[in-house]
Parts: sequence; C-alpha cells; structure tokens
Amino acid sequence: SYRSLGQMSAARAAKTMPAGSTLIALLPTGSGKTDVVFSAVRDDCERDGIALIVVPTVALALDLETRVREKLEKVWGYGAFAGSAPFAWHHDTPSDVRDLIESRINSGEQRFIITSPESLLKSSVGGAIRNIAATGQLSWFVVDEAHIIKQWGESFRPEFLELGALAADLRRLAESKGKQPGRVMLLSATL
Repeated sequence: SYRSLGQMSAARAAKTMPAGSTLIALLPTGSGKTDVVFSAVRDDCERDGIALIVVPTVALALDLETRVREKLEKVWGYGAFAGSAPFAWHHDTPSDVRDLIESRINSGEQRFIITSPESLLKSSVGGAIRNIAATGQLSWFVVDEAHIIKQWGESFRPEFLELGALAADLRRLAESKGKQPGRVMLLSATL
C-alpha cells in the first residue's frame, strides 16, 4: 500500500523507467522515499543487480542498513542471510568487514551497498563499484538527501559535487562494454 499519491507516482515511475535514466523523487519527510527505493530495486536485486545508495551521514547509513536487513529478511524472504550480511561502508567500518563487502560486490552476492560520497570516491569500494558497472550489475545509483549535493558540496564536502560525473562515468562504462547501464534516483524532501 502507498502512503500518498506522490509516493505511488514515484514508485511507479521508478519501476518503469528505462535503463540509463534518472528520476528525481521529491517527497515530504516521512512519506516513504526509502520504500520507493525498495520497490524499485527489488526485481533487479533478485536478478543479480546491485543497488548503490549514497547517504550523507554514518547514522543514516546504519539506519538504512537496518532497514535493508529487515526488508530482505521479513519482506523478501532472504532469512538468516540478511541478519549477518554487512551493507554499510563508512569511515568506521572495520577492515575485515570492508574486505567482506568488497569480496561480495566482486562475486555478485552483495545486493545493496550503502556508503558516503567520500568512501565511494576515495576507497576501494569505488573500484569494486566500477567493476560491477562494467558487467552491467550496477542496477541503481541512489542518492538519498540529494539536496545536500548543492548545499554541502560547494564548501563543506565537495565530493558531493562529483556524484553526477561519477554516475555518468558508470553509465558510460557499462555502455562501452555493451551492458545495460544502471538507473539513477535522487531522493529529497527539500530540493
């Protein structure tokens, strides 16, 4: 069920958008933007796709990781796997967990990766994401709180400004290998 007409419209647009396209979902706080992501990525993730979700804070990454586990376990029926798999990559993620996530990305087992722009651009997870983009497995490039790209990117965290170029590079990389490019979804309540 939907919480609002706006959420229904965003979810349906996300489910039907063609590969390589971009959706901006502008919905009020508490209206279910994250559920729009989950409904959109489910089919792709069940077909070996990977959803990359970029968030601005560690707290949001950890909260989203908990919600991903809940969806995978209770809604999608992945059971015990969801309870133990790591999904969040941030500056405090231990090296053994980073190694596990990277290994799972490269093997195609990782269905979600939640990270910051800095980690995506300056750590080995970015290389793993490029590798899966080249195979056509990067189904979604989602930016949560997308208004921060402009608000924080100009002076506070310039890596946010690089996300558009990165998404375009990942799209071109897939296309250059004859693979289907991922879709981009920008989520915000305050664009």
